[in-house]
Amino acid sequence: MRKKTVLILMTLCFSLSLVFTFSTSAHAKNEYHKCKVIFAGPSGGKVMIKLYDESTHKEKWCVIYREDDEKEMLAVALTAAANNQTVNAYFNASLDRPLIYSMFIYNRGGQKIIFVMVMKIHVYFD
Repeated sequence: MRKKTVLILMTLCFSLSLVFTFSTSAHAKNEYHKCKVIFAGPSGGKVMIKLYDESTHKEKWCVIYREDDEKEMLAVALTAAANNQTVNAYFNASLDRPLIYSMFIYNRGGQKIIFVMVMKIHVYFD
């Protein structure tokens, strides 16, 4: 009787370890993805961003991970969309509606965009 119980426990532990191993390895990790911003804006109290992933050629609706970062990431998304730029977004592509943990505007070829405002001041004395 004791051998049978030990054998059942060992089989159960082995099968659980297999289930855990295969269930965790099947999911993709969070990674940086090069994406185009298709849509960005508030929806239902959350900021929603629709990204076109250039590596998988799929569109994804994404949600910002932390509410504290919503305004900053919305600003990045809108800037990228307005200037037709690519973003690097950190999320799990295997999920239906992934959480975006960070997002940066992709800098092509090391170019830096500098906005300079030049003002001419004319002073006239009588």
